[in-house]
Amino acid sequence: RNRIISTTEAWGRLYRMGFSIEKEYSWGKNTVVICTKKHKKLSHIIPSENIIIKLLRVSLDGNLIYIHKMRSMYPYSEFLQKRVFESNSLDTKGKFNNDFRITPYGGFIRKFWIDEFPQVIDWLRGNIKIVGIRAMSEQYFSLYPGRYKSKYYKVKPGFISPIFDESTSSFEDIIRIEEEYLDLYLKSPLWADLNYFFATLTMIFFGGVKS
Repeated sequence: RNRIISTTEAWGRLYRMGFSIEKEYSWGKNTVVICTKKHKKLSHIIPSENIIIKLLRVSLDGNLIYIHKMRSMYPYSEFLQKRVFESNSLDTKGKFNNDFRITPYGGFIRKFWIDEFPQVIDWLRGNIKIVGIRAMSEQYFSLYPGRYKSKYYKVKPGFISPIFDESTSSFEDIIRIEEEYLDLYLKSPLWADLNYFFATLTMIFFGGVKS
């Protein structure tokens, strides 16, 4: 009551309570949202409005773990991931196109990986390793083929992952690049992580090197 919230938070709150957004329009000074009850309340996902947030992610052996990040999206954004994908699909770097959930400062802290720093907590706890595929949400992970998932389940997620540049033209390219890392890691873990660690840092600081 008596406060302004973003469209993202309003939609996210409704979706968490089981509603699907059908239409939104302005009526005078008011905004009207038409929605339909579609499912039960998602009580197993606890929303966070803090600067440091916890997000549920798929990990080793298919287990679900919490990953810490600095907030770059509006509160309740996690409940709208499927809708954003269905509406906007993915860009060539595996991110959602025109993602309205990102705050005005979110693009800046994402560009310089500032939002990823809290994952040091997860590394110290042993939930992730330095190099590896980033732990994914259940919705995003569902986009990958079965052969990829079987390999992903065998490797602990990482903080520094393969990076995609301008030559990455499709989600299939992203799958291929990540799968190359998984195949190499399953054959030679130490060599794979050292190779991708230096290749990724080279690309971040100098550009032009494809992991």
